[in-house]
Amino acid sequence: DIQDEVIALAEHDGTIVVAGKWDGLKVWENGTPCNGTPADKTFRNTVGSIDIGNLQSIAYDNKYFYLLDGSGTLHVWKDIPAEGDEPKFSRELDTFEGILYSDGKYLSISGMDVFKFAKISKLSENVEFEEIQTSDRPQMIGHGIIQDKQVFISDLSQNRVLAWQDLDAAVSGDNPDAILGAEDPEDTDPDKTKNGLFWPLRLDFDGERLWVGEYKF
Repeated sequence: DIQDEVIALAEHDGTIVVAGKWDGLKVWENGTPCNGTPADKTFRNTVGSIDIGNLQSIAYDNKYFYLLDGSGTLHVWKDIPAEGDEPKFSRELDTFEGILYSDGKYLSISGMDVFKFAKISKLSENVEFEEIQTSDRPQMIGHGIIQDKQVFISDLSQNRVLAWQDLDAAVSGDNPDAILGAEDPEDTDPDKTKNGLFWPLRLDFDGERLWVGEYKF
């Protein structure tokens, strides 16, 4: 049970990390918050010297733990930090309302008008993130993920999800292989039916199914 407004959640190899608006980061290395088990670690205001009071997002994989702070800076630790641990490196990104996602090979960051990514093997304080542009005038990108070199981007304001089977094709600006929630590329109307979408936001992909979290008024 979490008595907080959850901003982000990450899980890897049985370890669960929850970022709350008021209570900071809580880490469960044994058990889960769902069964009432208390957190094994809690970071209230800082991790090392990093202010986490207004953090935007977190992610966790087999190589790093990632935190996007309120100023739009990405901080990277080699694992879940211990009390006082400083990041391995940090990278200013000037991303706001950002959402992090990692499939273990690529780290992607979605902002309200941009989707960009970098290879995890090349991450450093100087790494350049590559952008995938969905239109000449992007508006309100909800969430984008890369999973096994497939790309999915929720086009929030256009009420649809764009999908590419190959990352290189998405980077090259090719048309998406599929548009979910729309009958054709010109169809941008919101739809409350089971075949349509109304402000799709969060995405996840388990290798077989794409999960879409949306608003349905």
